[in-house]
Amino acid sequence: MSADSIHSDEDKEVYVLGLDFGTAFTKCIARSLRNESTSWPVEFMLNGRPRYFIDSVLRVRGSMKKSPFETSMDDDKTIHFLKMRLLGKTSASADLWSDGSTRDEAIADAAYFLSHVIAQA
Repeated sequence: MSADSIHSDEDKEVYVLGLDFGTAFTKCIARSLRNESTSWPVEFMLNGRPRYFIDSVLRVRGSMKKSPFETSMDDDKTIHFLKMRLLGKTSASADLWSDGSTRDEAIADAAYFLSHVIAQA
């Protein structure tokens, strides 16, 4: 085994992704653990365009829900305010955001959306 093929953990670059699941938009920041002062916004490609802010919505097409990464969102029904909708299912003080969906639907929709953001980051 050559010296070039042996790497210590100190040679590896490790990054942390920070998600800001916002009421209207979701953003992502990457930060180096080797140099914590080094961070940058994560750029996403959405409908062929670079974006730093992803609408925190799902689109409903027929019986299927789609993330912003899966659809151009033109003529679809929109589920807005995923974070507040979820909060409305867990806190009586946020009941104003309740939209008739169940708690499990709100959890599943938020998880579905966030999993797509993480997969694209």
